[in-house]
Amino acid sequence: MEFGKEQLNGALTLLAERLEVAKCRPVHMVVSGGSALLARDIVSRHTHDVDVLAMRGEIDGELMPAWPLPEYAKKYAGFIATTKHLDPDWLRSTTSLVMNGLYNFPREVWAGLVTEEFGPSLKVTFMGRIGLIYLKSMARVSRDEPRDLSGMEALAPTAPEMERVAR
Repeated sequence: MEFGKEQLNGALTLLAERLEVAKCRPVHMVVSGGSALLARDIVSRHTHDVDVLAMRGEIDGELMPAWPLPEYAKKYAGFIATTKHLDPDWLRSTTSLVMNGLYNFPREVWAGLVTEEFGPSLKVTFMGRIGLIYLKSMARVSRDEPRDLSGMEALAPTAPEMERVAR
């Protein structure tokens, strides 16, 4: 099942509640893709997943690969998938798995991040505009998915932005 911004916020809020009740270690995810486009009000189309690109350290906020997600996060995401009729793999970190390393990205990819707290046990940082342009450009080069083209159209990158991304 696909979801829009309201359902995205609802699923993340429910995940935060589950993590809190179970007294799990806090989770801080960095999210890209369609969910970030929705959260940033760049698109209004629906998505079927939350692409977790990275995790952030609890103390210093250090970026770390998201693959694999913590088992307890996957467990409660599975519960939410069942109760909210979402794709069983709605919270996924495969984007993190296929990237060549978070620190290989240009520094500006990590600019303009927006962090939302869904509760004491869950923070979600959504990629900024340049980061989204960079990642959508990479996706367009490596696959032919209509959602990548529509994401780029919605971002409407300027010529200077595309030149920076291309470099």
